[in-house]
Amino acid sequence: MTGPPRDQRVLITGASGFVGSHVADVMSEAGWKVRCLVRPTSSRRWLEHLPVEYALGDVSSEAGLDAACEGCDAVVHSAGVTNAIRNQDYFEVNARGTDRIWRAAERSGARRFLLVSSLAAAGPSPTSTPQDESAEPHPINVNGRSKL
Repeated sequence: MTGPPRDQRVLITGASGFVGSHVADVMSEAGWKVRCLVRPTSSRRWLEHLPVEYALGDVSSEAGLDAACEGCDAVVHSAGVTNAIRNQDYFEVNARGTDRIWRAAERSGARRFLLVSSLAAAGPSPTSTPQDESAEPHPINVNGRSKL
């Protein structure tokens, strides 16, 4: 990076979670104006020390997503479900939720969209060599299939 982005705003989904809160730390330190998509029930304890703004919403529905993306130059989508009671809940958040936030980002004119996914989408390497993007994915559980 060549310096802090002047007046650039990023929306971070999943910002109240482990990965998303670290993304918020780094983006804030880099000079971005950070907006965090949070549910009304989300704990904000890992964000309280940061100069962020909050947008209420949830990728499991479209409510609030357009407003959250409005005025953002970039969206970092790190929200996701890793444990669910029903298999359909993985797909509702991980697959359809990604589509919802992507479409909202596109409608808002955001120029960048970064999806934070999971190694579960690729599945384990069938050999002792690491996989790259050209490897055929073979997720072994419903979380991995929903991420794929």
